Amino acid sequence: MSETVTTVGIVTGAGRGMGLACARRLAALVDTLLLVDMDEASMTAAAKDLSTPAGSAAIEPIVLDVTDRDGLAGLAAGVAELGTLRAVAHAAGIWPTMADWRRILTVDFVGTAMPAEALRPLAVDGTAIVCFCG
Repeated sequence: MSETVTTVGIVTGAGRGMGLACARRLAALVDTLLLVDMDEASMTAAAKDLSTPAGSAAIEPIVLDVTDRDGLAGLAAGVAELGTLRAVAHAAGIWPTMADWRRILTVDFVGTAMPAEALRPLAVDGTAIVCFCG
């Protein structure tokens, strides 16, 4: 008897822009798609929009700052419980109009390394992790 594997995808910065575009694409490729964003309102709207098409992934919004080490550990633990990590599109990032240079460096650079570090142990043959920001 073969075991059914649940595939999991994650998109950070999923509430708008490039992250939302990635989420639209990944929704057709995984069983469960976790939308990660700090902006709860835009992420909730994105989750509602992505849940509409028949045959798409189960959508789960998660409010999380990509620089929150404990939150990322919780995200990784949740993925491990759900199934197999299939894809990550890390699109969370901020612009100079959104914060000072210190916060930009923290989010765009450190906030790229931290999710990769937290999720890397879950990667298997065929897992794709793509990182880009603002």
